Amino acid sequence: MLSALAIVCPPLAVLIVAGRGAAAANVGLTLLGVVPGIRHARELVERHTVERQYDAVMRVLERPAA
Repeated sequence: MLSALAIVCPPLAVLIVAGRGAAAANVGLTLLGVVPGIRHARELVERHTVERQYDAVMRVLERPAA
């Protein structure tokens, strides 16, 4: 879902996953050209997705053995 949003509206996707500062930078990149804005948004969305997956795995591994 976020990947599709990164293509349709890159600044909104960045705002959701990275906050206002990164969204402001993405607005600038999008104004320079749509492709740099989309690329930046997709990178941040992908990083966010990988971090969430990593955190989930680490939570499972840190559970005490029963």
